Amino acid sequence: MMISVDTAEQLLDFNRVIRNPQRARDQLHGAVALHNILQRQHVAYLADEVGMGKTYVALGVAALLRHFRPDLRVLVIAPRQNIQQKWQREQQVFTKNNVRLDDMRVRMPGGLPARPLVHCRDLMQLLEETAVGPDRDFFVRLPSFSLPMRRDAQQRRNLRDRLRRQVPWLSDDLVDLRANANVIKDRFAQAINAALPHFDLVIVDEAHNLKHGWGPQSSSRNRVLATVLGRDRADLDARLRDKYGPRAGKVLLLSATPVDDDYRQLWNQLDVFGLAEPFRLLRDADASEQQRRDEARRFLIRRVTSLEVSGERLTKNLYRREWRGGGVAAYDEPIRITDDRQRLIVALVQKKVSELLDDERFGTRFQVGMLASFESFLETTPAKKPTPVDDADDVADEAVVANFDDAEQATDAVERQGIDVSMLNGLARDHFHRFGRELPHPKMDALVSSLVTSWRDGRKGLVFVRRVASVAELKQKLDDEYSDWLVGRLRNRLKEQHRAAFETAVDEFRRQRSLRTATAPVAAEQAREDDDAGGQDTFFAWFFRGAGPDDIVSGATIQGRFRNQGGALGTFFDDNHVLALLAVEPGQVRDSLAAALGKERDKVDRLLREHSRHYLTEAKQATRGARFDAVQAAALELLAQHPGPHQERAEVIWRELYRPEKRSAVSAEGDPGLLETATFFTELRRRERLRRLIWPEPTSNNVGESFREQYVRG
Repeated sequence: MMISVDTAEQLLDFNRVIRNPQRARDQLHGAVALHNILQRQHVAYLADEVGMGKTYVALGVAALLRHFRPDLRVLVIAPRQNIQQKWQREQQVFTKNNVRLDDMRVRMPGGLPARPLVHCRDLMQLLEETAVGPDRDFFVRLPSFSLPMRRDAQQRRNLRDRLRRQVPWLSDDLVDLRANANVIKDRFAQAINAALPHFDLVIVDEAHNLKHGWGPQSSSRNRVLATVLGRDRADLDARLRDKYGPRAGKVLLLSATPVDDDYRQLWNQLDVFGLAEPFRLLRDADASEQQRRDEARRFLIRRVTSLEVSGERLTKNLYRREWRGGGVAAYDEPIRITDDRQRLIVALVQKKVSELLDDERFGTRFQVGMLASFESFLETTPAKKPTPVDDADDVADEAVVANFDDAEQATDAVERQGIDVSMLNGLARDHFHRFGRELPHPKMDALVSSLVTSWRDGRKGLVFVRRVASVAELKQKLDDEYSDWLVGRLRNRLKEQHRAAFETAVDEFRRQRSLRTATAPVAAEQAREDDDAGGQDTFFAWFFRGAGPDDIVSGATIQGRFRNQGGALGTFFDDNHVLALLAVEPGQVRDSLAAALGKERDKVDRLLREHSRHYLTEAKQATRGARFDAVQAAALELLAQHPGPHQERAEVIWRELYRPEKRSAVSAEGDPGLLETATFFTELRRRERLRRLIWPEPTSNNVGESFREQYVRG
């Protein structure tokens, strides 16, 4: 069934949140076009540029399909865990804000999605969840299709046992773990296909990751994905042939970069799903550029970002400046090596690389992009192996030794690591131990020099790299530059009597930092994002937030006091919502609360203790911070249930921050006296000028949106 833009507009409103009619119109037209392409071709490709809302367009396509077919089954394949989670969040937001009708097919009353959303940590969980209830929307990530088969025998057994629980009729030899890893993966994938339900729509985000297609030389991830979704193949195990079959009715692919330089890559992506044959011109070497472009237009749409100026739409090619001839600091001005030390190092590396490439296995061809020295001279370590806290199915076998983005597509392990890595590692270690700094790299150092001005002018930059370790190297070099800049700035502003102690601290920082190995950046990448305990990355992190010198109270110590939920400072950066709601001073909250509820203070205190017990059940320990939180929840619950001037806002805060349902009581209870606690935000509200600067009033007139805006800003 084909639909028109007018029909789709009755269901979808892309402009409600973004308030950009041009962008909303493009998204609506894109959703309709893709819907109709899927009806004709069973495959469609959205290749809009970055920033045009491909996720929302795809969600619009799914909504249109489901509105006219309520039993539509959807599977979303995301490239990484964070994108997988983003898809789930965006579907809820899209359904609430951009679907016009409570049609009970796409949107339920209240704005919730009509189908539950299921987050699958790995491929086996997808199999398990679909067995429990197939009529839900499933979200899985692409690395899960790698089916890791490492040397850990127990991991293989666990994988086999999970599979057999869902497919108990499998014969023993089909799941024989003594076979080659690729054979095991192939058999497992066929068995998973036999047990999976049919999906009416499969959405693949960042589909360019599949550009090397299907075949014996493709990655195991691509082969497993193709097999799980039922791509036709001649070498099926005879015992699974009757149950094996297509599991994807329609496939919607998304990518801002569908091809690098060859239409064959586009054909390869379709071939993973067995949908490429109708578009053979894409791989025909004799076809003209125009023929291939016309062939792609049958299933692919691509729009570019544009600006509307005086009624005229201008694409980026008309208003942006591209630096094609080199240049970091000046337009099209090539980087020049002016430092003798850099010249010597570059000459040495080039000599070593040329000797390496003289090997007969390379002949006259090699991938420059897979040379680590093309982008960096930093010592490279193999990508980390999974640790107990890692998601076992989120790291492919191929990625364990990969040092480049997209390296899992290469079949040679040395190439994935970088053919010059071993040579570079020796040079990097020797240079670091002799001079205490990493090997200089002209391109990298020029980039760093152009970025360090941001500490003065406040400008932001976005840097793309190919080599994974370059991210850590850039950070390390910027850390060094920042430390030098900060030390010089502090040194110039210190009084003479403090200079000696300061220089001692600087020497100690540099001594501790020099003790780290050249692989420190790799370890740093493994730190949790919310770990703010300082460290030795920069002088600022070490002196002000980290351990610092032995003879002063360190930043880490002060930070620990604020993080200790059992201490007096544990609630310092919390907000006392009850105090703010009642608009009173510390010491007046309980009396004001009793007056607002029309009850005696002793009775209100008893109610607070009783209700707070329910909110302490989720706390691991009944610390001061947990009790403060619980007694606030209890007070807000009482105000939310009592008619009066505070009821509406109290209910909003209560529902936003605490689960309204009752829980089983525990022995611990909140102290009503904690409601009198003054916090950072209490003091901030008293300083109107400062508050306007760092914590402005919400702009929304809606009570709920106003609180959420204020809470997020806080």
